[in-house]
Amino acid sequence: MQKYYFWPVLCLVIALSGCNTGEPEIVPVTGTLTLNGKPLAHAEISFVPMQEGLSGHYIATAVTDDQGKFTLKIPKGAGACAGENKVTVIEGPLPDEARGQSAKAQILASQFTAKLTNRPIPPQYASLAQSPLSVTVTKDQSDYPIDLKR
Repeated sequence: MQKYYFWPVLCLVIALSGCNTGEPEIVPVTGTLTLNGKPLAHAEISFVPMQEGLSGHYIATAVTDDQGKFTLKIPKGAGACAGENKVTVIEGPLPDEARGQSAKAQILASQFTAKLTNRPIPPQYASLAQSPLSVTVTKDQSDYPIDLKR
C-alpha cells in the first residue's frame, strides 16, 4: 500500500519546488562611481552577493570609464545578484601594453597611472571585510550611484 503514496507525494514535492534551479536572480546594474563627488575613472568595482552558498561566479565586476560610469557583469552575462551585496573598489588593471617588465611597458604604466585623477582610492574600500559599502540590488532599480569618502 505504501507504493501508492510515492507518486502523489513525489508530484507534490515537484509542484511545490517549481522550476527553481537554486540560482539567484541576476538583474541589470549600472551606476557612477565617485570619490568625494568627483568621478573615479579606471577603478574596478565589485558587488559581492551576501547570499550564502554562492560561488565566486556571482561576483559582479566592472571597470569604470573616464566619467566613473560602470555596467556590472558576472561570468554568465550582464548584471548582478538581486539582494544584499558588499561593494569593493580597487585600481583597475593596466592596459595590456603597459604590463610587463620591459622598459617600454614600465614607461607606459607610469604615464597611464600619472594621468589618473582623484587618487589614491582609500584602502578600506579594497577589502571585503573593511568596506563600509553595501547595496541592496532590486529588479525595480538599475542605476546605483556610489560615492566613496576619504
